[in-house]
Amino acid sequence: MDLIKKGSNRARATIDGWFLPDHPARVFQEGKQADIPVIIGTTRDEGNFFVYSIKFEKRTEMFEKLSDFYGDATGAIMAHYPGESASELKQAGSRFITDAWSCILHDNC
Repeated sequence: MDLIKKGSNRARATIDGWFLPDHPARVFQEGKQADIPVIIGTTRDEGNFFVYSIKFEKRTEMFEKLSDFYGDATGAIMAHYPGESASELKQAGSRFITDAWSCILHDNC
């Protein structure tokens, strides 16, 4: 319960009765959680969760956004995410998010 309350993100869960029988806070409060120390990871398409917030119309816009984080290395990073149209850049942004999270979680940046 404290983990959910103190976390930087509020727990948002889909209660379907099969995978999650109840809200995670209630499951933990009642001691019904699985005895698994940590579950962490990403899916192949993790960045798709954010695809509707990726709104680059031009490649230069994506470059500018990434350069805030990567400075001089931005060109090398952008080479891995081709695309010119808004649709292509949306998919490139989604792949970038997936890769960035995977890199951080698996400590292979």
